[in-house]
Amino acid sequence: MTTTHLGTRRLGRTGPTLSVKFGGMRDPSGQLSGTVAGIRAGSPRFQGANLDHNAALAGRLQDLAAAKGVSVAQLAIAWVAAQGDDIVPIVGSRTPDQVTTMIGADAVSFTAEDLARIEDLVPRDAAKGDRYPTALMAALDSERRNPN
Repeated sequence: MTTTHLGTRRLGRTGPTLSVKFGGMRDPSGQLSGTVAGIRAGSPRFQGANLDHNAALAGRLQDLAAAKGVSVAQLAIAWVAAQGDDIVPIVGSRTPDQVTTMIGADAVSFTAEDLARIEDLVPRDAAKGDRYPTALMAALDSERRNPN
């Protein structure tokens, strides 16, 4: 699985970025697989109608990824990196093959039109379902509401 988090700012998004949203639906090559395994299988984001909805969102990016000769995972990681010089994608992988695949994200470049297209294809807050089960969500610092 690959996860990418934003470093110093949230880009006006609530919750995780693209590759986290689609992290449980990729095979080792970074392509969408339509299946969910491991810890993500217990996430509301990857169950039932939420899974169907979120897989369709990820699928919207396949044509753009193919046009650039990369996987959706690589496209997502490159998108995070393109958000600013103060953003560093942090990628975690389980196998050396996944690491090799994800390194390819470094070669992806975007035009302003590409970035606008991604925003149109996967609008802010479009993913459905919480990242984790309710009890775990309550423990996340990023999900706590600051009363001030």
